[in-house]
Amino acid sequence: MQWLFMSIFLLFLSLEVFSSRDINTDNYIGLNYIKNYTHKEYDLQPQNWCIVQDKRGIIYVGNQGGVLEYDGISWRKIDVPNSEVRSLAVDDNGVIYIGGVNEFGFLAPDFKGTLQYKSLVNNLKDHQKSFANVWRIHATKEGVYFRTTYYLFRWNSKQEKMDVWRAKYSFLSTS
Repeated sequence: MQWLFMSIFLLFLSLEVFSSRDINTDNYIGLNYIKNYTHKEYDLQPQNWCIVQDKRGIIYVGNQGGVLEYDGISWRKIDVPNSEVRSLAVDDNGVIYIGGVNEFGFLAPDFKGTLQYKSLVNNLKDHQKSFANVWRIHATKEGVYFRTTYYLFRWNSKQEKMDVWRAKYSFLSTS
């Protein structure tokens, strides 16, 4: 009987020892690792407006001074006319669209494969080119919508066609 009691006691003791966890690691289970970067680290303006990630995992940040591209190791600035980037979106094909001040377009590879900004504003009539901030971009199957306060633009990349709607008063916020 004493042998049975001792066997059960050792069994429970071994289960307790092997099932216990290191107390120091329990505090971090399930928490995401977050790293904050200062504007000195990415060498551009301190104000960031938006962020997207492409299919490869590259991060793009809409900054007061342009677009920042981050591959997990280094930062690269992509110049955009008028500099200020207010909105970003990625479509189903992985194309990154950019909205700024009186400017919107997308990123396309150059002859080396490096992404560069391509403006779509040249598809507008002259009286439509003063639209201020592009606050939001929606990439849909029907096209890519760029929302400003008074205009809504839709770019159809397959037809290379721009549709434009002018608000009677203003367009409200979308999410």
